[in-house]
Amino acid sequence: MGDLQRNLSKYDERGVTVVALSVDKPDVTLPWATEKGLSFPLLSDPDLKIIRGWNLENEGVGDLAWHAVYLIDTDGTIFYRKVARRRAYSKEFLAAIDYWQWFKGSAPAAPSPSASDASDASEASEAAPVSPSEPSEPLEPSETSETSPSPPA
Repeated sequence: MGDLQRNLSKYDERGVTVVALSVDKPDVTLPWATEKGLSFPLLSDPDLKIIRGWNLENEGVGDLAWHAVYLIDTDGTIFYRKVARRRAYSKEFLAAIDYWQWFKGSAPAAPSPSASDASDASEASEAAPVSPSEPSEPLEPSETSETSPSPPA
């Protein structure tokens, strides 16, 4: 989550609100979030209602969830989904957001490169390339799409 916090201004530039969800109770997450300096909302789901509803429970490990990221448009369309054993990095998310905004024709002015972009390179080398999902009607939590729109010519 530190990566999200370090890149929060890049999400803001794109008009994106970051929200995180944890399986831990608030009395555990609040001190942790404060210690880490997180300034975005960190929601708590200790009963796993949301996590199970989105099929994200890591059943082999007890009351834990898979690392998951959903990017959801303002109309409710899930345009990017990643569920994995490892954490993904902002570089992936920002690329998916930029592509989606380009695809929808709603891209804001291009964000200016910053010094932190260079530091993202080391993290990005660990991350596999990911494409956003096919645009669709708003999806129910258990539905997903794995295809990608065609890239620009």
